[in-house]
Amino acid sequence: MFLDVATVLQDQHKEGPLAVWKALPNRVGASLLLESLERRSLLSFTFNGWLEMHDVLAALGRGMVLTEGNHYFGSRLWVQDGNVMGAGEALPVAQLHRVLDTLTCATALQMMNLRNSSQLITLPDSISRLVSLRFLDLSHCTSLTRLPEPFGQLSALKVLALNECENLEVLPNSIGQLKQLQVLWLNQCKQLGQLPESFTQLTGLCELELHWCNALTRLPELFGRLAALESLSLSGGLVALPESIGELTGLKFLALCDINAPPLTFSQLVGLEQLAFEECQFVDLPESFGNLVGLKELSFFNCQQLWTLPESVSQLQALRKLHLTFCEGLVRLPSLFGQLIQLQELDLCGCSKLEALPDSFGA
Repeated sequence: MFLDVATVLQDQHKEGPLAVWKALPNRVGASLLLESLERRSLLSFTFNGWLEMHDVLAALGRGMVLTEGNHYFGSRLWVQDGNVMGAGEALPVAQLHRVLDTLTCATALQMMNLRNSSQLITLPDSISRLVSLRFLDLSHCTSLTRLPEPFGQLSALKVLALNECENLEVLPNSIGQLKQLQVLWLNQCKQLGQLPESFTQLTGLCELELHWCNALTRLPELFGRLAALESLSLSGGLVALPESIGELTGLKFLALCDINAPPLTFSQLVGLEQLAFEECQFVDLPESFGNLVGLKELSFFNCQQLWTLPESVSQLQALRKLHLTFCEGLVRLPSLFGQLIQLQELDLCGCSKLEALPDSFGA
């Protein structure tokens, strides 16, 4: 983990690396190990949770990866001052094909971070040589328009970050071959118009983020086949969610932003523990909402059309936190609201039309 932070996971909020380490082998107990590194002054956290490492320590870690004959040599590849580091001779990102073609031991490379490589338009087909690659970060590669078709041959890949690849238009059909992929971040890929049908073959996917992909109006109809999915975040141009989303019974966390209404099958997500709505356009929710009996945290932020919650919300006996913030259209709460006996936290900030709490609240 020390080498990860020194090379491929620098300058990130700790939540990002923790999600990466959760998906990677040999990183069990990442939170505790991170605290151990902090206690030994090998890294530190800013007040808002960003990882920091002293330049001398970072240079030490990078030197271990760059030293030929070292056990860690060639295991990580990253960009520093516009050059690709970790694969022998430092070369500009524009010559990535040369870097990959000349790797002396392609099977050693496990983690690659090419974020902020604004000149990178695509990846060379030779990336398929990286059969041991587990982590790939292409975030902020703003000129990237596509991924090569052999991309699906990265059979060991577990974490793929494509955040803010603003010109990425399409994912290759071969992406469905990534059976080991557990984490996929596709936030703010504004030109991504659709997901390939093979996307639903990512049966190992546990976490998916699709925030503000404005050109993406629909998800594949068979989206519910992503049976391993535990965390899902969606926002942007989605016109509707597929009915098959109700088949994601293993889903624990769901965040939805700017949607018109959840599908009728929504109430089948009985494993859901955290649910967040933001700037959604619906007026109310169906009575079947009370079927989400495992729900522990529920939040509505700036859902200005929402005027009430269904009476069945009183069935959410596991609910501990309820946030209804800046829901300016909210005029009342359910009459049996007081039956939420496990509720510990209630936030009604900005609900200017709500004049009173139901009588059951103090019962």
